[in-house]
Amino acid sequence: MRPGTSHLRLLCDDTAVLQHAHHNVPRTEDGYCVDDAGRLLPIIDRLGSETGDEHWYVAVGRMLAFLRTAAADGGGRMRNFMTWERHWKDEPYVGDHIGRAIWGLGEVMAANGPFAEQACELMDTLAPAVAPDWPTRTIAYAALGLVAASSADPARGEDLERIVPVLRQWKAPDDPAWDWFEDRLTYDNARVPEALIRAGHCLDDDGLIRDGSAMLQWLEALCRQGGHYRFPGCRGLTDAKAVNWSGDEQPLEASAIADAHAAWHEVSGDPGSVAAIERAWGWFLGENRLGEPLVDIESGAGFDGLGTRSVNRNRGAESTIAVHRCAMAYASVASLTTTRTRNGVTRISVHA
Repeated sequence: MRPGTSHLRLLCDDTAVLQHAHHNVPRTEDGYCVDDAGRLLPIIDRLGSETGDEHWYVAVGRMLAFLRTAAADGGGRMRNFMTWERHWKDEPYVGDHIGRAIWGLGEVMAANGPFAEQACELMDTLAPAVAPDWPTRTIAYAALGLVAASSADPARGEDLERIVPVLRQWKAPDDPAWDWFEDRLTYDNARVPEALIRAGHCLDDDGLIRDGSAMLQWLEALCRQGGHYRFPGCRGLTDAKAVNWSGDEQPLEASAIADAHAAWHEVSGDPGSVAAIERAWGWFLGENRLGEPLVDIESGAGFDGLGTRSVNRNRGAESTIAVHRCAMAYASVASLTTTRTRNGVTRISVHA
């Protein structure tokens, strides 16, 4: 059973997608950001194609309008934060929001739906500015978007080639205690090996694929605790043995590791990645260290974090997007049957 979409509908208004919520009520005082609009764009584009619901057609158009406005007069840079009254709070700059916008646009282009041409036009504005001196996560997000876009527009491969030298520098030290290319795990960690695997596959570069796979397998082992995941938390992590003290777990980590394993499965056919995607989805359903669901299946709302003793029951855009992204990754690799979890939540079981 796929999660419902009523909470996504609630968060999307006639401007874009509201960032935060108090429980299930959107917080208009926090306004909007490009980060969430970029991440949401391919999800609602896919919902529109799958359901034929005109609501999602309207929402995609509004999200693209928001992104176009954020990029206006930016010279390849973008504003990020807008108030509910539609006033920008910042000037154009380089940050993760640009990478996430490129990522979302690339996936819309690859899907070739009603807004693919408009996504391509905005990509033409942003992609030429992609640079090897961008922050690591920003480059990773942009790489994912450029890989997706290259299936529809081969010219985007030139933009991807520009950052390949940086991707090749993301090499882990082959140290079982810390087999990661950075000294610290921060956020959305599995997007890095996913970017390496997808870029390597796109460019027929076995070295990138090997480096991405090695980091993914190390991250997988670090996050596994028995039959469930314990993700590095909001405080970050510099010692693999200290994961239990790294702070609250964030839903985007579960979504990211599911997508990374989906990428590896596409390349390798490894059935272990199918099981890993099931674990990621299971984390949302309550197969985590507290045994508590991080999703309301009926509304499709994602809860904002898994704390030391309780769940943060605010249901903002980032966590809700993570739920839907993970569910889509799960459905894409699954042979599906329906069972019930101990929490009484309907789930989809994967059989490799």
